[in-house]
Amino acid sequence: MSRKRFAGALRHVQGAVIEGIRRRNDSDDRKHRGIPSAVARLAFDLSDPQATVPEPLPSRHMTKDDAVVLLTILAAENVIRPFEITISKDKWQDAMKELTAEMGLGSPYGSDVFASAKRAQEALSGRGVNWMKWGALGVGAALIVLVTGGLALAAGAGLAGAAVITSALAAFGPGGMMGGLLTAGTLLTAGGSGLALGLASPGTTAATLEAVVERQLAAAILRQCQELEQDPAAWRILAETEIEVRREYERLDEFSDESSPALKELKQKIQTIERALKYLKDNGLKPGIASSIPDHKG
Repeated sequence: MSRKRFAGALRHVQGAVIEGIRRRNDSDDRKHRGIPSAVARLAFDLSDPQATVPEPLPSRHMTKDDAVVLLTILAAENVIRPFEITISKDKWQDAMKELTAEMGLGSPYGSDVFASAKRAQEALSGRGVNWMKWGALGVGAALIVLVTGGLALAAGAGLAGAAVITSALAAFGPGGMMGGLLTAGTLLTAGGSGLALGLASPGTTAATLEAVVERQLAAAILRQCQELEQDPAAWRILAETEIEVRREYERLDEFSDESSPALKELKQKIQTIERALKYLKDNGLKPGIASSIPDHKG
């Protein structure tokens, strides 16, 4: 029954995503971009219940380094959004391993993606993993994202500026899968003080900051597990964010009540960043500290 429901949800998501890309490209007056053949071949008539749903072809063009951001996002996003179907963690892990094997990255890479996301969530929450919080992952849906998600991430690569990033953070994880991946991917690859200011802004909730930091931390852990070069911006962004959040806290703390909801949100933000920085430092991921790969099995 769950498999049938998942297939139905996947059908709707695939149809909506491809149509959304087509509409977006058609409305882009500056470029009027066509749809790449790998994406166009996934189109079908969603209104026809008998229409065959094309299956995505395995994607083998990504290196292990290039796959870090996309697979880190997949480890935390519900790729059949707006539908919600709970899948056991064993099936979820098997799907990730099968996906990375089909990508030519090897199934151990999929295990490391899974383990890295788990370790990041545990490090930030201070407790065990809440599996119900994680998005459901199916191989078919993930392969769609590999084709379309890369385009979304590339489209968002130029995002900069505190105001723009704050706006994106406010809409983190919007109703459609494509929008969620675009936002998450952009925030994962964004750098500079703009992201720090956006995360520190009162318009960004503590839960949103935790989601962004969790993905940043998971990416760093995955790079370590796979013996890949670390992104030097990761530590800097977290350190800058901590400075900005503490600055905002000191500004509000001077006159606000101790029970102020805004102060509570800022305290939660500070705690999340402190835990992320501590994990990076303790595991040799702070710049200038020799890295050692932790035992992430189990």
